[in-house]
Amino acid sequence: MMHILKKIFVPNSASKIDEMVSNVNNEDFISLFKLDLENLSLSDFESAYSEVLKNGDIIFNYAQKLPYRECKIFDNIKLKITATDYVNVTLSCSQPESLSSNTIKTFIDSLYSIYGPDCYNKQGFSKSDEEDFNEVDLFPFFGRNWLDYPKYKYPISLRRSMTDLSLSIWGIKYIENA
Repeated sequence: MMHILKKIFVPNSASKIDEMVSNVNNEDFISLFKLDLENLSLSDFESAYSEVLKNGDIIFNYAQKLPYRECKIFDNIKLKITATDYVNVTLSCSQPESLSSNTIKTFIDSLYSIYGPDCYNKQGFSKSDEEDFNEVDLFPFFGRNWLDYPKYKYPISLRRSMTDLSLSIWGIKYIENA
């Protein structure tokens, strides 16, 4: 009986959103990192530069070289802060050619096990990922994107370019000058 009442009185879209959010374990995502992403303090970073957007908003950029490779991959971290309490975090590897396929595979498979298929229905690491990662002309095809908010508390994008491999994470709360 409760099932029938729920179908009648609970809007379909609300139950779908609740179901989507409950399928993603955000704590598992955060636990992938040695760095405490949920307790970032600006006092740990150097101010790199600021930018003024066309609408007048100011974005403050901070950067830090990591003393270790986060997830055995990333050696740099950048923060972009706007007028909110949230920061966009980008972890990057300045020498992606030095990474082993197995390291990349492990990381992508970990993301897939937490988030499921990405926005383009890509799943775990595949042979084509290895080719895309290593072939300059195919760099734009490498990566994963889980961008649907609120389905993902932390929308992310993993991509490869000529100069780096980067993971962008949106929606991280920061502690101002703690």
